[in-house]
Amino acid sequence: MKNIYIDGLFYGGSGIGRYYESLVREISDSGIKVYTCVPRFKESAFCNDFTSCPNIEPIFVDYEKFSVAGFMKHGKILNQIAKSVDLLFFPHINLPWRIPRRSVVAIHDIRPLTQYWDRSFLAKAAFKYFLKRSILQTSSIVAVSSYTREQLLRLNYKINEISVIHEFPDLIFQNTPASSKRILPFEYFLYIGNRKKHKNLETLLHSFHSIKDLTNNKLVIVGGKEASTDYVDALIRKLNLCEYIFQFPHATDTEIINYLDYATLMILPSFYEGFGLPPLEAMARGCPVAVSDIPPLREVCADAAIYFDPHSVDDLAACLMRTSSDTEFRNVLVQKGHDRLKYFNKSDIIAQHIELFERIAKSTQ
Repeated sequence: MKNIYIDGLFYGGSGIGRYYESLVREISDSGIKVYTCVPRFKESAFCNDFTSCPNIEPIFVDYEKFSVAGFMKHGKILNQIAKSVDLLFFPHINLPWRIPRRSVVAIHDIRPLTQYWDRSFLAKAAFKYFLKRSILQTSSIVAVSSYTREQLLRLNYKINEISVIHEFPDLIFQNTPASSKRILPFEYFLYIGNRKKHKNLETLLHSFHSIKDLTNNKLVIVGGKEASTDYVDALIRKLNLCEYIFQFPHATDTEIINYLDYATLMILPSFYEGFGLPPLEAMARGCPVAVSDIPPLREVCADAAIYFDPHSVDDLAACLMRTSSDTEFRNVLVQKGHDRLKYFNKSDIIAQHIELFERIAKSTQ
């Protein structure tokens, strides 16, 4: 395979955005020419991020993901690009009105179809529409976990082909030298992620509240906010935790690495996930991990994390107390995390993607 299109409408975001950036960079470094459409207002950032990647050919467009204009215009542009590439890959379900042949889509989760969706009915209906089109009108599906694959199969749509290919932590988390100076001059538990309801920050806050006087650790919350003040801020005030909690909604990767390097524990208390990159990023930095006991996080972390019931304030509080007081146990988690990272080797995962893309490209000629 010489040329591929990888859709870039999610460039610049967390989650799918980071997944896209890692794939584009690594696949282009393998010698494959990558064409990609990116929103025009992100042109400067994109050119700065990929200035050392000559195999990437960006096309800057005047629309964004899930826009009406994009739904119509994107298909026309891609039909022209399709003449120059062997395959088109969409790291998300935001496919255009006209879907070219030889297309593969990655599906990360189906949260909008679960009880953990906290947006409008209209948004849920739109997701279901895009999901169904992605499944029925592409040549193959990449599920980022076995859990996501099982959920998709339960929908009883006619799936042409589905493969499980895991994500991998960005190499910046593995290759950056250990921080020589800590940013935060105190001990702390660390949460990294967005603040959507399924992330279960309420349980984390209540658990921390119950042990705040029994530990020297503060709680640090890193991740974007959708409003200047939200339900997390309201609960922090209600529980009188303002002096115990530090929030950083706009942290850079360099700052996040520093926070991980010195954290007592990284916590992911989610009710629902499709995969779970933050635990792997923490393991890459030698930070012990505590995660909710749900199937996708078991799939990612195996025995390299301490698990808790995400519905139990007491269970999570016990995890916080054990890890803060037991240095030997933390060291065991760190070593198991180091070993677990071997299952998410970048080179192997990129090779799995390329092997799939080449096979689909040949079978649809």
